[in-house]
Amino acid sequence: MSRYEHLPIYKKTFDLLVYLEGAIRHFPRYHKYTLGTDIRTTAQKMVYTLATLNDAPKENRGEVVAEFLQAVERAKIQMAVARETAVFKNYDTWYRAAEQLHDIGGQGQGLKRYFEKRARVGENSLPSVPEPRL
Repeated sequence: MSRYEHLPIYKKTFDLLVYLEGAIRHFPRYHKYTLGTDIRTTAQKMVYTLATLNDAPKENRGEVVAEFLQAVERAKIQMAVARETAVFKNYDTWYRAAEQLHDIGGQGQGLKRYFEKRARVGENSLPSVPEPRL
């Protein structure tokens, strides 16, 4: 199994998961077991997806990143619903989680661009070097 704990995006996503676990603990009962469970599950999926990134075949890593970005978008929607229903203990708690999610999304977009560029250039292709003149 490949190591993934060193990836900055994994560290931020794991920190968000831990932060959300604590924040959801203070949700009202109704939302704790509905919206809170959905948010928790989506954050866990984000962490699990990143954990499988290094194990994925090199040609499929772009698909894994796309799956991760879909989970990020789902989490953003769930966070917007949480804001509108005022289930977070206070605004600062929601804002901190939303800010972390925004940063993670940006890093995910960077990963997407990186793998798209590698796919276009060809992973094993060497840069073209002109033949020396004799």
